[in-house]
Amino acid sequence: MKKFRTLIALAALAPMLAACAPAPEDVCQHVVDLMKKELGEQVDAMPEDEITKIKDNCVKEAEKEKEMKGALEYKKQAKCVMAAESLDDLKTCEEDEKK
Repeated sequence: MKKFRTLIALAALAPMLAACAPAPEDVCQHVVDLMKKELGEQVDAMPEDEITKIKDNCVKEAEKEKEMKGALEYKKQAKCVMAAESLDDLKTCEEDEKK
């Protein structure tokens, strides 16, 4: 359950993209795909509309971050998220952003 909460928090992180950067929808879909891959049954047990809601919230947050932090920061963060192959990799993106 702790991983699931972390994943929800990370889904909010995914939002950080810009021109020539992955679209917020793509970044958030990648986060959802990582969730499904690593949390398996926990995510599979969730109603599809709940997963859609998580992705939609992620996209909204990503677009907001893009506006607030600018295209360059968004692009950097989005590329990190898209390169992530695990939830731990996403945590690294979040830590790098805080620095």
